[in-house]
Amino acid sequence: MEKKIDFLHDVPDFVPVRETEKDWIFRVFDRTRTTCKNYLSPNRRDFYLILYMDKGRGVFTFGLKTYYIDEPTIVFVHPSDIISWKNLATENSGYFCMIRKPFLDLNPSLRMLLDRYGFFQDKERSIVKLNREVEKINRFFERTEEEIISGGTDSLLAAGSVLQMILIETFRIGQFATAAKTDSGFGLVHHFLELLEKNISQIGKENAEPIVTTATAYAELLSVHPNYLNTVLKSHTGQSLGNHIKNRILEEAKVLLLYTDKSLLEISLLLGFSDQPNFSYFFKHKTGITPSKFRDSQQPEDNYHF
Repeated sequence: MEKKIDFLHDVPDFVPVRETEKDWIFRVFDRTRTTCKNYLSPNRRDFYLILYMDKGRGVFTFGLKTYYIDEPTIVFVHPSDIISWKNLATENSGYFCMIRKPFLDLNPSLRMLLDRYGFFQDKERSIVKLNREVEKINRFFERTEEEIISGGTDSLLAAGSVLQMILIETFRIGQFATAAKTDSGFGLVHHFLELLEKNISQIGKENAEPIVTTATAYAELLSVHPNYLNTVLKSHTGQSLGNHIKNRILEEAKVLLLYTDKSLLEISLLLGFSDQPNFSYFFKHKTGITPSKFRDSQQPEDNYHF
């Protein structure tokens, strides 16, 4: 039976993952021990992601397609994919792996297998339902985690070999998932998020154009009326057009405060504010604390909202 589902509702604020300053090339985590909350993630990763959901239930959006996940599933996410997840279960288990390019360079046979199966490149193959016994998959992920915990180059090579077995078993027992029905407005939501992220990603780049910060400007870029765009976004995401823009600017403000040494004035101008007081007022209104206090009180940490 086909399920018609909404895009995403009630996404909490989050700091996008910005791992570029750390020297890891592969990570694996047990989902029973690592909280993975609801999230909405445009192009914010510098790693490939493998999500294995053994137990759990939720709504996963992947580009322009939406999937209802209620059985063991593996998802392969390219760094440029726009994704979201809404958790609908209290009990979740499985693993997720974060893979950077140097890890694939270290394990060329793993790269060859990924190219052969096309899990990351072919979006029709990126979400795989595991309809048969998954005990072998679980054991492989456990072994991968053990290898990484042990440390060393040999462990990275061993983890790469075990990942190959995961890919082979996934292809052997899996079935490519079918997207659920979505209405025509979903495409507009996707294109807005894509445009919003493309706009924000210019921040700090040399010769970058000033970022777009108004609802009217985004509506014009998408060739729709602002009221219509606002209605579609509220219907699919539970948030207004204005809130999407403000929350995304807030997220980037947090990243700039935590991961750079730019002054508050520099950050203010980068984010489209006319001066520092306006930025500080906006930040405190949204978070309850000033930008300076946020920078002093917070430490960069792993926030797994992919």
